[in-house]
Order: sequence, then structure tokens, then C-alpha cells
Amino acid sequence: MPQNYSQRILVVEDDDDTRSAVVDVLSGLGFNTETAATANAALSHPCLVDVECVLLDRILPDATAEEILPQLMRLAPDCSVIVLTGHGDLESAVACQRLGAVDYLVKPVGSDALQEAFRRVCMARRSDSLRLQAARLAAVGDAMTGLSHECRNALQRAQASLDLLTDDLAENKHAVRLVERIQSAQGDLHRMYEDVKSYAAPVHISPARCRVDAIVRQVWNELSSQRNGHPISLTESMNASTTEIVADANSLQTLFQNLFENAVAARDDVSIGIGYEDSTMNNEPALLVKVSDNGPGIRDEVRDKVFDEFFTTRTHGTGLGLAICRRIIEAHEATIELGESDAGAEFRITLPCD
Repeated sequence: MPQNYSQRILVVEDDDDTRSAVVDVLSGLGFNTETAATANAALSHPCLVDVECVLLDRILPDATAEEILPQLMRLAPDCSVIVLTGHGDLESAVACQRLGAVDYLVKPVGSDALQEAFRRVCMARRSDSLRLQAARLAAVGDAMTGLSHECRNALQRAQASLDLLTDDLAENKHAVRLVERIQSAQGDLHRMYEDVKSYAAPVHISPARCRVDAIVRQVWNELSSQRNGHPISLTESMNASTTEIVADANSLQTLFQNLFENAVAARDDVSIGIGYEDSTMNNEPALLVKVSDNGPGIRDEVRDKVFDEFFTTRTHGTGLGLAICRRIIEAHEATIELGESDAGAEFRITLPCD
């Protein structure tokens, strides 16, 4: 099954047969391809600023890779360049890397070599993106640390004052209801503050042996005690040989708490299903956990946004719950994705066993 990288690649190669062969391989791997036969055509290509990678022949009819790389990097600074070279040009290929190319491939290029090269490029781009995200989060975290103490004190003072006011207004039912609404809004503010604080903080995990089903039940019991009589139910199905894995139990508690709270927020009479199945990751044993609910589901047009920061379809909340889930999953080198469900929403979490 081809892997869908969802990337746009510009193939710059003057030989028609080689260019066609490379495009066929890349298309088979799930890439979207554009082509150019000369250096000038590549530099003036209308899609150059949008491509994520350029596959560049070292010797073109009107220039060498060394000659056009500076211009290419200036016009498309965010793209990754892989140079195609012959056996006798390895020294020049290394020189291209000094000019900004991220890798080189020796012609003729096979499918496996192309796939491995783009795997490395994808990993490098992902690492760069994570480093940038980490820097931004660090800045948010510094700001939140400075605000943390004062915000908490302000909320506590407001709560104390509201409690006293409630006592003074005990005979005025209308005033008491207004105070209760203020207290509810303050609770929402406190929860949003905690969401942002949690998201800004770095994810530090301390992996140890733990049972995922025990973590799920603990989170569910805590949630049930807070529901004030609203009908909620949890159904588990065990199709895994074991739910014992090596992971950070506290982080997984946060993960399932966010998923459960999202489901409960969607409707009062929520029913949640948890399924455990044996799976694999990178040819190693893994545990697949399916979390489903009977809510309204997730519309097709927003499915690719649900894990984005600050995205929410609700009228309140920060939209950070699922983004926090994603960060926890990434810290465990696991995966989380939306499943296909006829009713409600389903999340599929694959956790390595060791």
C-alpha cells in the first residue's frame, strides 16, 4: 500500500525517460509531482514557492546544481533539495550539500532509494517543525509561569468574596442565582487557564509498566463522581492479549480524561465504548485502544483540524484538549487518529507495548 506523504515535489531533470520514471515512482509513493527540464524552468516554475521538496539533477542543459542552488534556496527557502548525481560526481554532490541541499541520490534511482530519501526528508522537516513549536511553547510557558501565581490568587480572592456574598444574599433568591452564574463563569475561566498552562508546559514522561484498562477505569470513576446524576455509561471490550504496556500513567490519565470530557460535553446521556485490540507499530507489538461515543460525531470538513491548537466546534473552551492529547501521544512515539464511525466519534490510539 503506498504511503500518502501529501507533499508536493518538483522534479528537475532534462532526460525525458529518467524524469518520467522518477515521477512514476513518486506518484506510486503518494507524492504530488511537478516537473521542469531546465534550470530556468525550475527557477521560474509557478509552483516553486509551494513545493516542499525539489529533486534536482546535478547537470542540466543551462546550469549545474551548484550554480542554481543559491537562487533556488533564496526563492524557496523552506523547501528541501535532493540532488541527483552520477557515480563520478559524488564530490560535487557533497559540495551541493554545503550550498543547502539536504541529500543526494546516485543515478539510476530506484523506488527503495527514493522512498528512503524522502523518509529522511520528512523526518527532518518534522523535527524542524517540532523544534519551532517547542520554542513557541517555551515562550508561552514563560509567560504563563509569570502569570500563574497572580491569576490563581485573583481567582481565589474572587471565589472567597462570592462565597461571602452568597451568605449575605441568602434570602434573595434572584441575587443568589446571579452569584451562582458568576461562580460558574469563574470556573470556566479557571479551567481555560489550566488548559493553556498544561499545553504550554513541556511533556515530560516517566515510562513504567502500567495497565491501560486500569487507567481508563480510574479516570472514568473520577469523571462519574462529578456528573451530578447525569446518566453516563462505559462499555469495555477486550480483544487484546494484555493491556500492560510501558508508558507514563499520569500522561495517559490526562489523555483519556480529555477524550471523556469532550464526549460528556457533547451530550448529557453519554455512552462511551472502549475497545482493546492487539496491534503492531514498526513491526513491534502494540496495543490499539478505540474510544467511541454516541455524540453528534465530527463533520467531514473539520476532521483534519480536530488536533489543531485552539480549534473547537463548541461555544466555550480553549480547543486545546485534543492538541494536548496529540502532544502526549507524540511524547510516547505513539499514534492517535480519527476512526470511521456511523454514529458519534471514534479515536484510535496505538501505543507501543515496550
